[in-house]
Amino acid sequence: MKSVVRACLFSVLLLAGAQAAAFVMDWDRVVWSADGSAGQYANADGSAVDVSVTITLSDARYDGSDASVVRGTDGAASLMLSMDAPNHSDRYSHYMDVRIRFSRAVSGVGFDISGINYGSSGNHGQGNSGYAFDDLIERIEGSVAGVGVAANVEFSPGSVAASVLTTENGGSTTGYSGVSSAEPGSLIHVSWETGVVDDVSIRYATGPRARNNPSAQFIGLGGVDFNPAVPEPATWLLGIFGFVLLGLRHLMGNWRLGSLISGCVKV
Repeated sequence: MKSVVRACLFSVLLLAGAQAAAFVMDWDRVVWSADGSAGQYANADGSAVDVSVTITLSDARYDGSDASVVRGTDGAASLMLSMDAPNHSDRYSHYMDVRIRFSRAVSGVGFDISGINYGSSGNHGQGNSGYAFDDLIERIEGSVAGVGVAANVEFSPGSVAASVLTTENGGSTTGYSGVSSAEPGSLIHVSWETGVVDDVSIRYATGPRARNNPSAQFIGLGGVDFNPAVPEPATWLLGIFGFVLLGLRHLMGNWRLGSLISGCVKV
């Protein structure tokens, strides 16, 4: 009996593992709305998971010189986010929120954010001194069923500065900014690889080191890795059904009933 149980358990694990392969949401496969504020990728990379993306700007504009979303300019599978903040902008007034939602809970979520740097220093006739622009990534958040899941942020030592910043409501968030004005800028890897999530988001903002009326700035988002490691209900039901049949066979000694369990019972 023990050998039979082990065989069936192995089969169930194989079924679950078949759904645990890593997938990638390439940005060039996302179908976008006309204004670029929302995107959909059904059955992303053949995973049976649908992914939706929403991009919200602090001033609700997606066209013109104020802000834009440009696809395919930072690699075929990447998304470039660009902003050109108006006068008197700061991280509280000019930002872009990117939210990625999965149709069911997934694990192993991670992606790169590249091009993090700042512009040349000086007031440039704008009335105050500071960098021409200042990329800032903050509010890196994740959740599952509305319950927060902490993110992990990795970067090469000395390439990115991490600092605790105050939010509008008096809370705090960790912000990540470049330590150099050199192109192509620095990179961070954001992940929820040790947890399960169905909703993740970041904020791209005008950093506090920028001058008044910052110039255009941009970053790139790499493809989103994820792993549908939470099996579909049918997988577990199949496993439970198999164990129930095994139990009945063991109790009743019915050879025909046992033979119904394909691959688990051998005469």
